[in-house]
Parts: sequence; C-alpha cells; structure tokens
Amino acid sequence: MKKISRIQKSKVIERVKTIVIVLLFFSCLFLSYQIFQTYREQAAGDGLWCGINLSDESIGKEGGAHKNTTTLFNNLSEHSLILVNGVGGRTAIQTLDKDFKVLSNISNSIVYDSYSLGSDKISLVSEDEWRTALKVNSVYMSYPANRSTWYESESYRIKNSGLSNILKNYSETLVVPTGEGTATIFFRDKDSGKIVKAKLDTEEAQRVSNILNEYNAQNEKKYIFAFELSLDEQASGKASLDSMLLINTEKLEASDIVADVPKAYKMGLNFTKTTELATELINIFGYNPNTVRQYVSS
Repeated sequence: MKKISRIQKSKVIERVKTIVIVLLFFSCLFLSYQIFQTYREQAAGDGLWCGINLSDESIGKEGGAHKNTTTLFNNLSEHSLILVNGVGGRTAIQTLDKDFKVLSNISNSIVYDSYSLGSDKISLVSEDEWRTALKVNSVYMSYPANRSTWYESESYRIKNSGLSNILKNYSETLVVPTGEGTATIFFRDKDSGKIVKAKLDTEEAQRVSNILNEYNAQNEKKYIFAFELSLDEQASGKASLDSMLLINTEKLEASDIVADVPKAYKMGLNFTKTTELATELINIFGYNPNTVRQYVSS
C-alpha cells in the first residue's frame, strides 16, 4: 500500500473540511426556512404574526383565527374620516366618538367578507353612481393612504378574490344598507378614479342601519362635498378642487387679528441703518441689504 505524503494528507483534510462546511451552510439555510415557515403558520393562527396576542376567549368571540387579520388592518390603518350620509345632508363622526370605532370595525368586517366574493359579484360603477350613493342613507369612510387589495387578500389567505382581481388599490369605502341582512359596499381608488361595488349578505347591515337612523334623527347636517357645488369642474382661469373635498357649511368665527409696528418704528423704518428688524424685512423679499441702502440713502 502506497504511503500518503504529508502534503497529500493535508489536501484531503482541507477538502473534507470544505465539504463539511458547505453541508453545514445549506443545512442552516434549510433549518432557518423550516423555522420561519413553522413560526408563520403558527402566528397566522394565533395572531402573533400580526403583532396581536388574542386569548382563546376573544378568538371564540371573533369566530376563529381567520378573523384575526381583520383586527390587524383595523389597528394598522385607522380611518381618517367617517361620515354619516342622509337625504338631508351628512354628519361627521368625531374620532373620539364611541361610534367612530364601532363604524370602523363594522366597515373592516364588511371589507373582509367582500374578499370572499367572486369576480361575478364585483362590478365596476360610474362616478355618478358613487355620488348618488353619497346622498342616501350610507356611511362614507376614507383612509389616510391607499390599501392594496392584493396584499390584504394574501394576508386574509383568500385565493382568487374577485375584489383583488378587479381593483388593485382603494382609499375610500361607502357602505349602503339595502335591506335586512344585506348591504352594498363601494370601493374607490382616489388616484385612478376606479370604483367598484359589491352586494353581500352580512350581519353588520342592521348595525349600520341603526347608527344611520340615530344620526339622521339629529338633523345635524353640516358638510357637503366639493362636487355638490361644482367646485371640481374645470373652468377657464379658475382652479378646481378635489371632488371629495369636504366643506363645512357652518359659519366659523375667529378672533380679530391686529398687526402693529413696534413702537421704535412708529415714525417709519430706517433702512439706512442696520437693525435686526430692517434686515429681516429686507431678506423676506429677497433683496440685498447693501443695494437697498444704496437706493434709499439719499
């Protein structure tokens, strides 16, 4: 048997070390992937992936772990505006009002149910239909930013959602109760102007109707949209406003603002003398102090 030299032996050992290191590297990658998958599957059920730790009692009340993501989106993106619409006008629900959170949760629940509908249940609508729905008993809600339907459907683990197939983003919703146990929800993408609607059976429809009746009975109709005054139309030499800009119709009062000149300059400002006030006034209008003094010195 031929004796292996020291150099050859070292090469064999280095080669074995290299193979072992490569195997360990890929084993670490594989195990990391398995741990990540296990954690994500567990978290999706427990709500931990969403940063929400729900007790068994709360899961039972929500109807199961599949409802946890509804809570997630409610917490991540609070509505920036909620309006109760009626035939006579509309009322804004203040953020600190108890009904603000209630309506926000109801809206998110209806949105969640909408993702389960097929494409045949989702239809494109015109701007006119959207505007008409804003004048009947309904609840309008806007978000501070666009929401991705693809991302939400993936988070809800709903495949082939008709809503995400037709609409990519939305920033406004409108819920219109249409009868006992039914409601129509509109989704509007403010950037593209694309609007879709879906009619669905939901237990939340009656809750929406009850809140609408409560607020419409108060007759506090304070707001209108810019499109209702045709302020969104392009006119020659005039600026147009966003059609969904909310305008307060109440007369607002403010304290009188009085401007006065400091006592030291009651007789006029001396621009030939370098003072803090004179220099600041000159700089506001972008003039060179030296040039100003040259023209006013005489």
